[in-house]
Amino acid sequence: MSDSKILDKQEGHEWELTFDSISDLIAIIDRDHHIVRANQAMASKLGISTQECVGKICYEHVHRTNAPPPSCPHSASLKDGKVHATEVTEEETLGGCFEITTTPIKDSEGIVHGSVHIGHDVTEAKRTAYQLLDLNKKLELLSSITRHDILNQLMVLSGNIEFLKASDSREEKDRRIAKLQHAVDVIRRQIEFAKDYERLGKSDPAWQDIEAIINSVVSRKDMGEIKINCESSGLEILADQMLEKVFYNLLDNSLRHGGKVSAIHAVCEARPEGAVIVYEDDGVGILPDEKEKIFQKGFGKNTGLGLFLSREILAITGITIIENGTRGVGSRFELFVPASKARWK
Repeated sequence: MSDSKILDKQEGHEWELTFDSISDLIAIIDRDHHIVRANQAMASKLGISTQECVGKICYEHVHRTNAPPPSCPHSASLKDGKVHATEVTEEETLGGCFEITTTPIKDSEGIVHGSVHIGHDVTEAKRTAYQLLDLNKKLELLSSITRHDILNQLMVLSGNIEFLKASDSREEKDRRIAKLQHAVDVIRRQIEFAKDYERLGKSDPAWQDIEAIINSVVSRKDMGEIKINCESSGLEILADQMLEKVFYNLLDNSLRHGGKVSAIHAVCEARPEGAVIVYEDDGVGILPDEKEKIFQKGFGKNTGLGLFLSREILAITGITIIENGTRGVGSRFELFVPASKARWK
């Protein structure tokens, strides 16, 4: 064997080693969407060997479809001879978020015969980006509480202190003292909220027993003559470890704003798509045009933070909450839990 043939064989082997050592998913695809060559990373994703990849139609094995997807960058490169890129986020075969780039392969006359297909895993980068967005959102909100909301209450305190100094009326003094106490209570709740919000999402979600959580919350509240009934059917849900705060806020909402509440009922129902937790009382209920507003920061008679925080806590694991009670009959909150976040003991 000549030295040149030995060299070609060595170079070919080194090229194969390099090609297969790259962690990106790489494939050479022809005009008919057949895989001409694939590296080890690509073959592993498809669950076959690199040799078995050859001749396979890419969209049938990657996307599990009978035709290229509308956003297929390979089709675009074949059409205009340019580099194209797209992002694939919901492909069961790939199992993550990938940035797909196709670079056309042209002959000496500029005719496109296929493309080099590269899939770069950006799952972790996307997760980090979302985490940074959430962090910025939290910082902005906490900043608004400390800078804007508490400052407003300090102005209330300052103004009422001045009126208190200038007043000789016992009745006026009592009225001003009540306003001072209210402002202090608002500041305290805002600081407590900031502390809770700062903790949000810091611990991994955990499976939690709904009945145990409700019983724990009720045990720390003065319920008076109010009857509590909980039918959890042994439901556990995967949620942020501040889940107890959600039910504390629902109970607090009933006691503070429900009027003459005599009974509170919580029931858990299995659904094909997951589970629903229904919390309802027999109080005055929520006005129709306030059913969504009650979840907004700052809405309500006090700080307007409790139900806002509750929705944020639940959203971490994809649980949603709505209010769909009837005014004059009582408030009714529904928490929808996706199937993957619900289990029954």
